[in-house]
Amino acid sequence: MPQARPWRNPPLTEAWPASDKFPMSTKKDAAIARKARLAKALKANIARRKAKTAAAERKPKGK
Repeated sequence: MPQARPWRNPPLTEAWPASDKFPMSTKKDAAIARKARLAKALKANIARRKAKTAAAERKPKGK
């Protein structure tokens, strides 16, 4: 019977390293990926805000 979610509990008895089948097998990996995603989103937000202010400075409102 195959498990529905093997990444939640990888079998510890098999010989292969968990990382190649389960990239998120450890809490540390998950934390690193989460931080990377947050950093990416933050950079995108900052870039969007910069673009917005630059556009506002170029074109005065009401003209």
